[in-house]
Amino acid sequence: MSQLSFLDEKVDNGGLHYCTEADREWLVRFDDETWEKIVDTANRHEALARKRNARNYFAADNRLIRGYMGEACFSHFSNIPMDWTPTGRGDGGIDFVIPTDDRKWTLDVKAANKPRTLMWMSEYRHEPADQLVLCGADIPSRRAWLRGWQNGYKVKSWPLEDVKPKPAYACPTGLRKMSTLFAWIEEFGIDPYHKP
Repeated sequence: MSQLSFLDEKVDNGGLHYCTEADREWLVRFDDETWEKIVDTANRHEALARKRNARNYFAADNRLIRGYMGEACFSHFSNIPMDWTPTGRGDGGIDFVIPTDDRKWTLDVKAANKPRTLMWMSEYRHEPADQLVLCGADIPSRRAWLRGWQNGYKVKSWPLEDVKPKPAYACPTGLRKMSTLFAWIEEFGIDPYHKP
């Protein structure tokens, strides 16, 4: 089981936009302890970024909190431990690494408050991870849900859409079911680990 603790409750879908009936299987509400950990890690990350005089784009729209919510949600359902160490810089598009016999597969969780489609920002300087996971994150209700995933190598063939703040590649097809990704992870029988 995951190192995180979550409230196990029936979820009222009323206040959560973009969370469909199918998404509810992968929806969690963070308990007080986990929520404090998410907010604390995001705040420490932001403080480190400011210390480095890094470009500060996190605080205005709670991007860091949503990002850590997405990682915590994926960690909960995959049983892959999450690294809570803030760096003050980006992670290069890799949130988790899954070792197999022939290679290490990378995974990036993309969290958004309106997760309509999986997107890859055109301004990213790094290559996409092997698998990209779309996660919804609703800060007021402290809930996150996994919507689906897609292979990262297909990103550059996706149509480029004009979204703010920069153009982004948008997944033109439906997402793959989370159950298929978790079955694939389980198949290897190796304990996956978070990016060191």
